[in-house]
Amino acid sequence: MNAFIVADPARCIGCAACEVACAAASAGCSVLDAQADAAPFSPRLSLIVDAVVTVPVQCRQCADAPCAGVCSQHGISVVDGVVSVDKERCIGCKMCMVACPVGAITVRAGRAAKCQLCIERPEGPACMQVCPAKAFTLVRPETMRNEVRRRREQCLVAMATE
Repeated sequence: MNAFIVADPARCIGCAACEVACAAASAGCSVLDAQADAAPFSPRLSLIVDAVVTVPVQCRQCADAPCAGVCSQHGISVVDGVVSVDKERCIGCKMCMVACPVGAITVRAGRAAKCQLCIERPEGPACMQVCPAKAFTLVRPETMRNEVRRRREQCLVAMATE
């Protein structure tokens, strides 16, 4: 199981700060430098806004990574628990986009792009850092295991008391 980021749609206010911060992080600069340098706006997450829900969607860092499984060039792999795209190997065939169960991969400038948890940033994921509503949670494998255990115990207690 890999770590991943999830956003709470009940908290998301649709401000798009996460998209801006993600685009700047993807460009390897600050938001102010990105604007001054006219860096391309290429966030690795997508803010979905409709009448019912507003929420950013990003890679769930799947343990079995269907995107990696369909890549004919072996350009997507799991490195240190993060599903990563090797831009040198990507040929832009878009098969990873088709295989992604949450629609978290885009192809820009002929190469696949997806959330890689800002592994290059010592301060961590840019989206989490800037969100004014604190809608993002980094779910670590141990957190998930503890939650599953808690739910199982809760279920057993409920069954035993019925």
